[in-house]
Amino acid sequence: MLDHLYRTAALMGLALAASSAVAMPVSEVRKFDIDGDGFIEKGPESRALQSAFSQLKGRQQARFVAFAESDEKNIAVTAFDFASLEEELEAACSTPKRFFLAEALDDVSLVHPDIVKLSDKGARFSLSRDFANSNSTWAMKGVAVFAPMANRCLHVESRDPLPPGALTGYAFAPYLSFEGHGSSTSPGNSDLRIGVMADLQFLGGNFDLQQLQFSAYLGTDFQSEAEFYGLGVSWTPYHFTSRLNGLRGDADNSGVFYLLRTDIEYMDVVKAGNTGLTGGTQYGWLGINAGVGYTPPKLSGVLFDATVDASYDAINEQDAVKFSAGMTIPVGENAAFDVRYTNGFSRNAPTVKQDDLAANLRIHF
Repeated sequence: MLDHLYRTAALMGLALAASSAVAMPVSEVRKFDIDGDGFIEKGPESRALQSAFSQLKGRQQARFVAFAESDEKNIAVTAFDFASLEEELEAACSTPKRFFLAEALDDVSLVHPDIVKLSDKGARFSLSRDFANSNSTWAMKGVAVFAPMANRCLHVESRDPLPPGALTGYAFAPYLSFEGHGSSTSPGNSDLRIGVMADLQFLGGNFDLQQLQFSAYLGTDFQSEAEFYGLGVSWTPYHFTSRLNGLRGDADNSGVFYLLRTDIEYMDVVKAGNTGLTGGTQYGWLGINAGVGYTPPKLSGVLFDATVDASYDAINEQDAVKFSAGMTIPVGENAAFDVRYTNGFSRNAPTVKQDDLAANLRIHF
């Protein structure tokens, strides 16, 4: 009994003495997992981690103390990563971001801090000139978001570890999205929307973070000849160990990562105009966007990626599948040069096939 009290007091004393220490990255905790099974076992492994107790911080220390005084035989290495994530969220949440310029609404998170390195390449613009035929072609795709109502610091007052599914941030914002291509001799197809969006970010479950995004909009084309309305909801999970939808804690954020997002969208088209949609038609899209990216080490953010955006219209029983692959080279802090091949059909124009190779200027904020 006295030994039990002594060990508890000693560990808690270390916790108080080390409260200002920097949290230990989970990659460092994993070094104490001698047999590499993903757990810290009672015995040599737990004693080794206890010797580095002063390098833990806050909830990491609390978790180790609870484990050391419990009857549990082991604790998962990832249990210490969850505490580190909360602390990084807390450290970053005091620097809110209000304006965003990205390629698509789903690429925007109003609540996650910059500890997550996302794959968004920015809004894209391209222009070419055929001098022999005096013809110019253009293409663009992007969304601008202003977020005056955002709070990503809901968790900072909690003294206890947050339970899985805890709400850590919310935001509401108006946005303007645009997408189109055409030439000086043809209006082409275009899509222009003004709407409002809401972001909710949650901790845990089977992922580190989960984001739900809701949107409502009214739309037209670039010539104001179309009229349509829509509602959408999307789900984006983040799992940093498997590098899903973001990178965190890597020295240069290089290597392979993966993309995954699902969404549901309802659209009512009153007038089709130059959108590529069908007037007097309702659409009910079920979509999934998946892909893989690679950032070579020591190449200053050069990105190679390939994605598939697949949607099924449950109302009209039609598909829209689009493949994309390309290379993005940063040019300064907020711009990039992009070469991209696209093939397939977009849900915004499900009857118009895209099959093109384009060079784009990308801008992101």
